[in-house]
Amino acid sequence: MLMKTSLYLLLFFPLGLQAQLLRPGDANNDGRVDHLDVLAIGLSFGQEGPPREPPFQGFDWMLKPFEPWAGSLPGTMINYGFSDCDGDGLVSPEDVEALQANYDSTHMDSQPPPMPWSPPDTAFLSALPRLVFTFEPDTATVQDTLRLHISYVHPPGLPADESPLGVAFTLEFDEMLVKDSLTVVFFPDTVTDLLFAAGATGFADARAVPPGMVEYGAAGKGQPALAYSRPLGVVQFIIEDIIVRPDTFWTDFKIDVVNPVMIDAKEQVIPFNILVDEVVLFQELSAVPAVPAPLAVKLYPLPAQDVLHIELPETPLTGLRIFDVFGKLVAARELAGDRRVDLPVGQWAPGVYWVQIFGKNGRLATRKFLKI
Repeated sequence: MLMKTSLYLLLFFPLGLQAQLLRPGDANNDGRVDHLDVLAIGLSFGQEGPPREPPFQGFDWMLKPFEPWAGSLPGTMINYGFSDCDGDGLVSPEDVEALQANYDSTHMDSQPPPMPWSPPDTAFLSALPRLVFTFEPDTATVQDTLRLHISYVHPPGLPADESPLGVAFTLEFDEMLVKDSLTVVFFPDTVTDLLFAAGATGFADARAVPPGMVEYGAAGKGQPALAYSRPLGVVQFIIEDIIVRPDTFWTDFKIDVVNPVMIDAKEQVIPFNILVDEVVLFQELSAVPAVPAPLAVKLYPLPAQDVLHIELPETPLTGLRIFDVFGKLVAARELAGDRRVDLPVGQWAPGVYWVQIFGKNGRLATRKFLKI
């Protein structure tokens, strides 16, 4: 295979002394195709350069020579040509398909040789963005579907030119509590200004990501796309058939956010805060009293913009309390037993809020919602 590739180089690429070599999908030339590469494609988006010569177009996993482009990433100086994964001379959404096709593939034969992706500078901001991870529902039992909502919360007053272009991170969790091969990542519907990449065990975009791990990346198309609060996606878990620890009938399902990175359009690292929710998993045992049925609640629309509608189909509402992400009480209401309340939220700051909902007979539910 190496001899055949070398022969192609000699026959089809006469500028061999000037040529660089890439593996399609490794847009940041760090030796692995993964979620971080979507950041490089986002930074390079819309750039044009010499297309690769036949037969080196396409994103099949083979070493491909290309003529260096005139420009490079602003911080790490990686040539834009590495982001042209399909070799057509334009960095476009089609190049992200190479990440899906070659995810988790590794190599050491690019030219220049692969190096760890490490932006050299940090941007200092007057207000810090936040990533918020919230579970729906708050509790779950065996074979339930559990969704982890990923939201970006933009700080008031941060100018658009200082806003993040993209973000990437890894989620780690106890794979013994979920059917890990069924873990799925959903990106927001109808989004046109972001590029996405993700990997998980058994997920369609991945081949060999280790168990108990989800990798995620999102980037704007050549410009800051995280200039306002918005949902970024959902990770869906299916709870295992047996989740009981020896000493109790419940356990916490915790998510650790590992190696998070957020960058701006200058490829500078942006500091940001992270808020991670937890969820309780329970399993009824014959020796343990049955867990009461949770209070059924409907919240819509999600995310909320002007009005949040709260309904209790089974029992009348007796009260509400709303808290912001820092646990500060934002609003409280006593209600006369209606089954629905329309909560005005238009004047609230964008972000994630918790609402405690009280029904008759002391029943209580807590839900999260995103205000945009």
